[in-house]
Amino acid sequence: MMKNILSLTLWFKVPEKLRFLLTGGVCAGISYLMFAGFVLWLGTAHYQLSLALAWGFSSIVSFFLQKILVFRSRGRWLPEYLKCLITWFVGWGINAGALAAAVSLLRMNLWPAQAAAIALTAAVSYLLFKYFAFKKKDG
Repeated sequence: MMKNILSLTLWFKVPEKLRFLLTGGVCAGISYLMFAGFVLWLGTAHYQLSLALAWGFSSIVSFFLQKILVFRSRGRWLPEYLKCLITWFVGWGINAGALAAAVSLLRMNLWPAQAAAIALTAAVSYLLFKYFAFKKKDG
């Protein structure tokens, strides 16, 4: 128990942006694996549906990790989750648009195109999570 408390104390000494990148990396990895699984199951012609399904399922993991391990937000579960849904919808839109452009216009292979789209989405997601979904109340 004491070791867990010490680990969390050390974790929260890590700057917030780095905590976001690390937990975001875990979330992105989960999302990418889910995307790959859905593409393998549904076929490459349905990559946008696979993307939507992967985002939908991985968003639940992301909510808990971001809330607890990055922004240390307490309470307000439902309002924050609803704001996260908006954040994910925006992120998904950026991801879907970038993926479509990379595959259709740039003729990139689907797999590296999705990896690049995830990276592009990360910066926007951080700003939306920090200043919108998990914005700390003044005072």
